Amino acid sequence: MRPKTVGLIIFEQVAAADLTGPAEAFSRANISDSNGCESSGYNVLMLGITAQPCRTECGIVVKPHTDLGSAPPLDTVIIPGGSGIRDGKVTNKVAKWLNHRSSTTRRLATLGTGIYPVAATGMLDHRQVATHWRYASDVAQRFPSLRVNANCLFVKDGPFYTSAARWLVSQAERRFADREDACLRRPLFNSKVANAKLARAISFYRKGQL
Repeated sequence: MRPKTVGLIIFEQVAAADLTGPAEAFSRANISDSNGCESSGYNVLMLGITAQPCRTECGIVVKPHTDLGSAPPLDTVIIPGGSGIRDGKVTNKVAKWLNHRSSTTRRLATLGTGIYPVAATGMLDHRQVATHWRYASDVAQRFPSLRVNANCLFVKDGPFYTSAARWLVSQAERRFADREDACLRRPLFNSKVANAKLARAISFYRKGQL
């Protein structure tokens, strides 16, 4: 079975954790053939607004594999958060590209403020969504057709996956990468450890520390 291609959209002032978390999760999701040999279940690509390197919020420079216009067919598209995604020009460019590619993409995920360009397409209208608590009111005001649930950390509504806090995304993405597809062989890590980490993260999130 060929690996599925995941596209992570990058832009100036993207949140670095929103890139490394999903990339790490998908890179560890393996599939087994009839002989028990394992291979990667996903091929992760960084997709730039342009082909130029992008600087993350913490100063790390990331070079895209290709730009949006040259992106190959994708199984999954992930839009990370970060201050740069709320720039009107960036939002509009990503939204336009998403409208063009949505019919051929199996699922679409947003991390925190990554919800802005997807909401701008209208594809999330009348759907329940999650985003970071700091931006929940703003998202609800800008996009009144969305059912923003400020108390949810992770929401799946049809082919759309929206999430709240950045650190929590690592937990959601592990589940997303490992359990969504029947071809994936086993959990990535011990469930007790995962649940303990997630519970601690949730307590911090609810206290407004994430």
